[in-house]
Amino acid sequence: MKIDWLEGLRKVSGEYRGGGTNHEGETFTSIARIGEALGSASRGGGIALEYTARVGSHVVHDERSLVGRDENGDWALFAMTTNTPAVLKHVLSESKSRREGDEWVLTFEYGDAENREAFRERLDLRFHETRRTFGYDYFWGLPGKDFGRRSSSEMSAARV
Repeated sequence: MKIDWLEGLRKVSGEYRGGGTNHEGETFTSIARIGEALGSASRGGGIALEYTARVGSHVVHDERSLVGRDENGDWALFAMTTNTPAVLKHVLSESKSRREGDEWVLTFEYGDAENREAFRERLDLRFHETRRTFGYDYFWGLPGKDFGRRSSSEMSAARV
């Protein structure tokens, strides 16, 4: 059965706050905003994700991403961040993504995690509809280096 990923992201739209740990072992605070972008996916729309991580007052990661269908009709996350020199297209891995009841995990990949010759990256978006929580995990490997989880953030829906 095909899962409607856009439906899941719509259900958890809103602002989330929390924190995590980065690849240098520093703890940080994080804010994520998830919302609709340009309406229906069938008409070119999708979901916008804004994410910021801070150590104290210093921004260590700032991101603006769009989740939607690419030119081939496949799900992708297009990430513009302060940590990469270009907008990167991460393709949804249907085999690693899953939905179990109210829990969703969407896995987006850039490059081949096994290719030690190139930069590669994986983004896991984890959310729970009922608890209104959102987790964001970054895995990456530089050329010649090991691939692994480098940062993780756990957030709860902000009180309005």
